[in-house]
Amino acid sequence: MLGYYRRNVADSPTWKQSTKRANPLKNILVGDHRRPLWQVFLMMSGLWLFTYMAIPTLTRELALDGLLDAKAISFTMMLLPPPQG
Repeated sequence: MLGYYRRNVADSPTWKQSTKRANPLKNILVGDHRRPLWQVFLMMSGLWLFTYMAIPTLTRELALDGLLDAKAISFTMMLLPPPQG
């Protein structure tokens, strides 16, 4: 499909006439949108770390309390809905 599309579909005139920026990555990291980018990066990094700490802690607590065996814990974790924020 990629080959067919590349051979038979032409680029739009707008795309062909657009000017290429010198360094788009630099523009994103230190340009006008740097503050929102770093805010989202920091928030998502914290959420990722929290998730990877919460899952083992929760499974350990369920196992220590004797509520569930290993198979039931895996099944329960699979069925739990994601947290709503």
